[in-house]
Amino acid sequence: MPSLAHLTISVACSHARMMLPMLVCLSMLAAPPLTRAADSVNLVPWPRSVQVGQGSLAVTPQARIVAADAALQPLAEILRQELLLTTGLKLATARDAPRDGDIVLALDKQLKNEDYKLTVTRRAEIRGANYNAVAMGTVTLLQALSVKGAAVTLPRLTIEDGPQVKYTGYMRDIARKPYSIASLKKLVIWCRFNKVRFFHLHMTDDNAWTFPSTAFPKLGTTNWAWHGGEKPTVYDLKELKELVAFADARGVTIVPEIETLGHSDAMRLAMPETFDLPEQPGGRARLAIVNMMSDDAYAALDVLMGEVAQVFASSPYIHIGCDETRTSVIESLPQTKEYLAAHNMPNVHHLEARHIRRLNDMINKRGKLAIAWEPRLGYGELPKNLITMPWVGNNKAADGYAKEGLQMISAPWGTEKPYHDLYNVNGSQLKNGEPLLLGATGLNWQSEEGEPGGAYLFNEPVYNPGAKRGLEDFIPRGVAVEPVIDRLLYGLTFAVEGRLDPLVFNSLAPIFTDTLTLTLASAYPAGEVRYTLDGIEPTRDSTPYTGPITLSRSATLKARWFGSDGQASPSSFVKQYRRQPTIKHDALGAAVTIEPANPGYYNGGPKSLTDGFLPAQDSFGDISLIGWEGAPIVTLDMGKAVEVRNVCAYFFRGGGGLNIPAKVTVELSNDGQTFHPAGQVTDEQGLLSRGWYVATLPKAQQARWVRLRTVAAGQWTFLAEVAVNATVPGPTLRHAALGKTVTLANPQQTKQAPYAYATHGPASFLTDGYQCNVPDWQTPYWLGFDKDLDATIDLGAVIDLREVSATFMQHAFSGVRIPQTMEVHASDDGQTFTKVATVTHEPSKSAR
Repeated sequence: MPSLAHLTISVACSHARMMLPMLVCLSMLAAPPLTRAADSVNLVPWPRSVQVGQGSLAVTPQARIVAADAALQPLAEILRQELLLTTGLKLATARDAPRDGDIVLALDKQLKNEDYKLTVTRRAEIRGANYNAVAMGTVTLLQALSVKGAAVTLPRLTIEDGPQVKYTGYMRDIARKPYSIASLKKLVIWCRFNKVRFFHLHMTDDNAWTFPSTAFPKLGTTNWAWHGGEKPTVYDLKELKELVAFADARGVTIVPEIETLGHSDAMRLAMPETFDLPEQPGGRARLAIVNMMSDDAYAALDVLMGEVAQVFASSPYIHIGCDETRTSVIESLPQTKEYLAAHNMPNVHHLEARHIRRLNDMINKRGKLAIAWEPRLGYGELPKNLITMPWVGNNKAADGYAKEGLQMISAPWGTEKPYHDLYNVNGSQLKNGEPLLLGATGLNWQSEEGEPGGAYLFNEPVYNPGAKRGLEDFIPRGVAVEPVIDRLLYGLTFAVEGRLDPLVFNSLAPIFTDTLTLTLASAYPAGEVRYTLDGIEPTRDSTPYTGPITLSRSATLKARWFGSDGQASPSSFVKQYRRQPTIKHDALGAAVTIEPANPGYYNGGPKSLTDGFLPAQDSFGDISLIGWEGAPIVTLDMGKAVEVRNVCAYFFRGGGGLNIPAKVTVELSNDGQTFHPAGQVTDEQGLLSRGWYVATLPKAQQARWVRLRTVAAGQWTFLAEVAVNATVPGPTLRHAALGKTVTLANPQQTKQAPYAYATHGPASFLTDGYQCNVPDWQTPYWLGFDKDLDATIDLGAVIDLREVSATFMQHAFSGVRIPQTMEVHASDDGQTFTKVATVTHEPSKSAR
């Protein structure tokens, strides 16, 4: 091997930009095991009335599922399949008189709305007001089952239940990234299991149109990928109708959303002559908003609404979007001014109101109701039967809608906790039982395919606002029933040993701090389960499960059952197990007050800022982070005076306007009233420490209270931990070039609208031992280059060179690509270099 003192790395760019990271690893601490005992019956959402009696009913292979009404036969078959997955029992269905030990499904005209009653005595009987009500009752039965080996039992109980509001919903954006029909079926099952009646599909946006229109086949031809990777495509009409039928059979109704006005680029780019106003005939779309002055546009929208109503025939609603309308792009057009004058409209907002009225009429004539995102008031009459969906955090729009007598579905944004007050609608406190509030929907704009994300905790206070059992009561129940939903989705689950008490983060996610042991539990017959730990889809050649799996790092487990006859389970089990890094300091457990008290991203709340846990990944979605729009003030009460030597705070910088503070001032106090400055940290220092703002006092001071005042440098400020007398994590990757001088032939790119890369990070970032675990080019770990990277490292002495490695990012949406080639050149005098290695990479469509 060559002995070298200097090293040059040359990288040829295959696309516009590339990113190199810094390297980081944080220390770990032990954490207490999960100790909270489960209730005798674990049900989510909690029913209106539960009475548990003595003893249990054995569910044996001789039991049958009896459909007392022919209309319930499809549900009986679905329950049969679900019991096979969750218990291994192969029960028969029947239509004759029930026997002891049977499971009976029946309609009951005495029950109202979507109420049901589950009674377990000598047999289990579910009676409901309609099909959907009985479907919810079967979910309660599945959750109440106890499976211990071959023994399957139900506790003797009586449950009277039904949703207390008209609308319980969950929204998934399926336009910004592609979702298969199979993954949407998984989400339907998730909605069914959580008694979410309405599954809202956001089907169109600026980048994609996914609804299959036969009248306008051009729609969807201009789709592109919002986050790189594969672009969303138009769904097959037959498959989409099958999805609707699949949901209907399970008591879940799919509500379609077709974005109109704003977020309509895909529609207008595909058909600019119809939906836009090109500068010249045959030209491209240019308005960034649907042309509200075109009768042709509304004629086409009328046809589209008819097609949508036909495909989603079971839905009483169609959502028409209408949010974030960019009206400024048309205000100055001569055509707009002339049109407004001719129609006696003071401004373009009156055009918006008329747009909503016209779309509402189109939907009403198909026997359905229109839903719109938080429409403006005061610019023309809105239809009295329009359903508004207020969503802007703390905007208090619901007060105006209530005054106007408009119905609402809340879409909370920035609630203090997922287990929230249903009648606090983004800052508006409506009266309990307000009839204008139909319910609420959880929002999920970005998540992995088929995974429900944080909205899992959302539904109980919507479904049953009278329960008021709280998040801390819900979490253990959610953990207890998680294996049931796993089996319904995948036919298998893994028992978890070593997870952190979920109440620490108030999260159902399996988090650990040391090691985690996973043990397979499956209802599938003979065969084998094969798995991967890197998120790759398992095949018959993947690692076979032969015994418990032990994890000592974060991993994404995917597992799938394979039968000996060539069969396989319909989809792979997938779950992320996260190892959470920790830090020791003298303010652990300190009481925390935050201002503003209701940040946009509450996550674990104030207590999470002194719990010793750091982000597991450099992403704003990490549960340890709290996010404010603007600059927060954070005050710690340590309970007693402490000798303060330093105060450290970890802030996060990332995409979407999330920046580390311009300045952080640390103040101390002994009485909680009078604070005096003790240190100040700038963003230059914070960047070099990768988000750690460390104020070291010239001389230790006694203080009980610590206060941080921040000056924001971006739209959002995200904070994970405030530590007193801590040693902050440093670089942990050890290598021969650590800390060595780096010279760049081409300077790094610091800014290019609309993106700002790792800004003023020096070239020394390339050899400082920090690394990043997410492809977010705005975290303070990456250096960006819009020309070929030509970096020379002076190793300081001649050494034996065995391996040279560099980590690059791919983020296709931002034009950041892994380079095609990397050449390594070596020299012992810094003047004459010899090429010693070349690494090539085939171009990839991978998003990251």
